[in-house]
Amino acid sequence: MILYPAIFIYGLDMLLLSQTTHSFTFLLAGGLIGLGYGTIVPSIQTMAINHVEPHRRGVATGTFFTFLDTGIGAGSFILGIVAQLSGLRQLYFYSSIMIFLCIGVYYMIHGRKQK
Repeated sequence: MILYPAIFIYGLDMLLLSQTTHSFTFLLAGGLIGLGYGTIVPSIQTMAINHVEPHRRGVATGTFFTFLDTGIGAGSFILGIVAQLSGLRQLYFYSSIMIFLCIGVYYMIHGRKQK
């Protein structure tokens, strides 16, 4: 129940960031993006840890952060190319679309199992 609103807020605020023209909305979007992302990462880490046996929690944590860091590194490279080709405004807009799609991906992978 926590992840759906967090992902939605993150996507909505990334969309706000793509449309901002004033410093106040820029700072507001940045703060709310931090709120969404700051909720998503520890929630997903907790889910990863809770899906393994207690003696494997260190491995789950290490694997989680390995993939998180790999995604940040590869994403920075790829999104740098996208930003160069389309501009930052379009990059943030495309990112918001990807974030909204993650709601469906999360539901397909994890949400259906809850019911």
